[in-house]
Amino acid sequence: PKAIAVNRENTVTLVATNTGKVEGSPGQVSASFEQGLVVGTATPSPDKAVEQYRRAWSLPALAPGQKYEIRVPVLVAEKGTFKVAAAVN
Repeated sequence: PKAIAVNRENTVTLVATNTGKVEGSPGQVSASFEQGLVVGTATPSPDKAVEQYRRAWSLPALAPGQKYEIRVPVLVAEKGTFKVAAAVN
């Protein structure tokens, strides 16, 4: 993992890729950010902020090999080790 100074912003990039041979179904990408990270305005904007440290985005149907990227700026608010967990449903 990359070291980032406290009070410095960094971008977390979430990437969903259709590695199959047929078009995928629409779905949802959700991400959880640990306390100590201040989550900024993502591109694209999330459909909803489920709670303070959780966000969710609609995922369109992806053609084979197609990628969908979500960029989330985060500010490290305190010293520590932080994880970001993401899932596609």
